Amino acid sequence: MKVRNLCSVLFILSLAVMVGWAIGVQPALAKKRLSIAYMSHPIHLNSVKWMKKWAQEHDVELVEHPMSYEVYLQKITNAFKAKSDEYDIIWHNDDWGQLWCNYLASVEGVPSKKLIDRFLLDDIFVCEVDGKMVDTAVPFVITGPLVYYRKDLIKPEEVPKTWKEFQELSVRLQKEGKVKYGYVGGMKYPHTWFSLLWAMWANNCDILEPKYVRNNKVLAEHKWTTMMDKPCMQDTMEFWWDNIHTYKIVPPDMAGYTRTEANAVFMAGNAAMTVADNVYYATLNDPEKSKVAGKLGFARYPIGPRADKQISFYASWAWAIPKFISKERQELAMQLLDWLTASEEVQVDMWKSQGGQVVNMEVHKKLMETDPLYREMASVLMMTENLVPPAYYFKAWPKLHSMYSTYAIKAVTAKDRSAIPGILKEAARVIHRALCRPPECTP
Repeated sequence: MKVRNLCSVLFILSLAVMVGWAIGVQPALAKKRLSIAYMSHPIHLNSVKWMKKWAQEHDVELVEHPMSYEVYLQKITNAFKAKSDEYDIIWHNDDWGQLWCNYLASVEGVPSKKLIDRFLLDDIFVCEVDGKMVDTAVPFVITGPLVYYRKDLIKPEEVPKTWKEFQELSVRLQKEGKVKYGYVGGMKYPHTWFSLLWAMWANNCDILEPKYVRNNKVLAEHKWTTMMDKPCMQDTMEFWWDNIHTYKIVPPDMAGYTRTEANAVFMAGNAAMTVADNVYYATLNDPEKSKVAGKLGFARYPIGPRADKQISFYASWAWAIPKFISKERQELAMQLLDWLTASEEVQVDMWKSQGGQVVNMEVHKKLMETDPLYREMASVLMMTENLVPPAYYFKAWPKLHSMYSTYAIKAVTAKDRSAIPGILKEAARVIHRALCRPPECTP
């Protein structure tokens, strides 16, 4: 009898434990969790800082996976190909916008996305998901290069508007012993935006015809014809050849510079001008890191002989959600991204602490009205008639960019200036052959 009673007690206790597990312990063990993959950069760290705040308020565990720029693209791509569900939110970039189309979930469930300018999404982060064309990323900062010049060396009225003025000013400053170099900027692949690309676009030129067009259907109609052997491209390469070899207004080995190396030269006070991303403003203007802090002015790119209007170009860094995670995790990730976009506090902090232009257009309008420095930078970066999308948005873009860079570097480092036309003709043949494959002629 005692044994029977003991068994009954044990059964009741076991049942109580099971019920307690079901209603109490299980939720604790199944705490909501989001895993974030990003480049280890101050801009990303700022956004992740706010992600942590949201996660804490919503009882979500946030797992971070910071990576270097050099390994990020390949590592995330490998995870996608393996259909890994390791990451819930990943950093996405217009440079490889179309490469990941097959791996991303729709973010149409983010209501605050309507506050973002469509220029930051169309042709870049729009992909086909389940038979529909949808947005697959949520921008969190506007990023684009602009000319930084030293106001202690260059008066506002002296800021060069043409290549000729750019060269003359640089030569004068160097002759007067005021600075070692007139200009410094990244040139090595994939840092061409800070020298080769801005000069090309500022000379009414582009890699493919028609210039400044990023609609793939239009590019296909023109059979992916390259402009590498056009006079405007020759102008561009001769411009940099002269800057390196004739006028010597840039570091002699600048063809091998990354943006990090170029920024270091500028922050050391060894150049009068540079082109760098707006998101590096906080670093360039940090008195603990930079000798030019407090001396920075913003300007647009000087134009070449074939242009009559100045240009600007910008895009965005964005967060995206892999399609391999569960619908529940996708929904949780979208809730976080919605809050990041809608929060005025988050948006303003991105500007105040990092110099990043905000993506929420309502907050942008307020800052344009109330913040003179924001208005000055935005007017240079965003307010222009000639707005150039800073990449191409098809899968072969990284390959095209690499080929362009290879031949451009070969041209500007040639021993003889007269070799440039031949190098560009070879580039045109090779690039067109790589992109245009009969019979469809598609990259």
